[in-house]
Amino acid sequence: MTLKTFTRDFRRGLGSAIVELKSNPKKEKYHNIVMKCCLKDIAHDTQIEGTKGHYLYTAIKIVGNCEEYLKKISEKYNEKLYWRLSCQLFDILCCFADDGYAVANEVLENRYKWFRKHLPTMKNCSFKYCERERFENLMVRKLSGGLEGFKQCIDDMGEMIIEHGNDDCIFYDWFLCEAEEKIGEDIFSYLKNSEKKSVIAFYRSYSELKNERSTYKREIETVTIKHLIDKANELVATNNPFRMSGLPYKFAKNATADELKLLAETALQEPSDFIKTSLLTTFRFVDFPLDIELLFPYVYSDNEYLREVVNERVLPRIKDRRIRAIVPKLFKNGDVDGALALLKLNFEIDDEALIRKYVMRSKKIEYVAICSVIDIYKDNRSKSCGDILLHFYKNVKCTHCRCDIVEAMINNGVISQSVIEECKYDSYEDTRELVKNIGV
Repeated sequence: MTLKTFTRDFRRGLGSAIVELKSNPKKEKYHNIVMKCCLKDIAHDTQIEGTKGHYLYTAIKIVGNCEEYLKKISEKYNEKLYWRLSCQLFDILCCFADDGYAVANEVLENRYKWFRKHLPTMKNCSFKYCERERFENLMVRKLSGGLEGFKQCIDDMGEMIIEHGNDDCIFYDWFLCEAEEKIGEDIFSYLKNSEKKSVIAFYRSYSELKNERSTYKREIETVTIKHLIDKANELVATNNPFRMSGLPYKFAKNATADELKLLAETALQEPSDFIKTSLLTTFRFVDFPLDIELLFPYVYSDNEYLREVVNERVLPRIKDRRIRAIVPKLFKNGDVDGALALLKLNFEIDDEALIRKYVMRSKKIEYVAICSVIDIYKDNRSKSCGDILLHFYKNVKCTHCRCDIVEAMINNGVISQSVIEECKYDSYEDTRELVKNIGV
């Protein structure tokens, strides 16, 4: 691999970069790239895919000089960090610690103690840096020590409450869920029955806050067309008609057939493209109740939002040959996302020629296109889609989406042995699991 290709694949978490490291006798030339990626957040969306910590640690072990990496990563971890980078560094340090590196364990323990001392004094903790969440990560790590590890964390939390008072920083739902899963219901017996002042303080504060949150319920009003129009008018200044909150979903969920028909008619008669778009977002949750040809004038609209809501949200719910007839012109006009979205329910094998012509020319692939292609080849088996799926596999940034593409490759019988070998080292655990037993 060239350094440029390696960097691109490595940042995406592709197994091809790990295969390259394992096979290249001059792997030291990649040292700086691996180091830079360790110290810089390379995740695409941690909420979906987690971090690439395990993947980065795999690369570190292959490159060598583990102590140098550990030193740099430890120094970085002790800084004030954004949440995503802190998670990546934390995961790498955990890999080091689990592999027997005492220094990594020491770094994690010292950081736990630092947060134990300083977190309660950090008034108005910035979500940007997520100090509370970093501390909770370290608490969850301590659960590897079983009930004793749990008791230490609760004791520390209780002491923090006694010393500094209670606030939202004490609401550690994730920690308690992880504790219940790893240790069992004994944790609640301990919390309820312990006579330790620190435990009593924690459990009282936690219970009060939990009760507050569980009893606070927003009243769900009956959403009317007027509510939708009023909300759309509020949003005009934002220039974003897709910020309708949950109102369109609530309306679609509870509306009668007549109310849905009236909303569709109201939207079509609305002179403002902004209001029209805002109202039409409702029909991403329920089928458009009028003749779909009434929407066709907006398929090629100069208004980007109106075109998007029709092509990517409303019409893709409907299977109709008239929709498929629109696709070639959308591709020709450069609306690749819209064209692919419309093919999800209207795909025919001849459409592969269009996908090759208009999609595979670009390495920049947007989320809508990815999801559409995944859905197309989930519902339509094709022995000739290998090159299309391979193109997406190599170019998508989201590792979760890449896993779905690999699954589509497997289900369509178009996955190659080289891709199987790469996937064994992919940064996304589900992808590694997916190919674990293929070819065995």
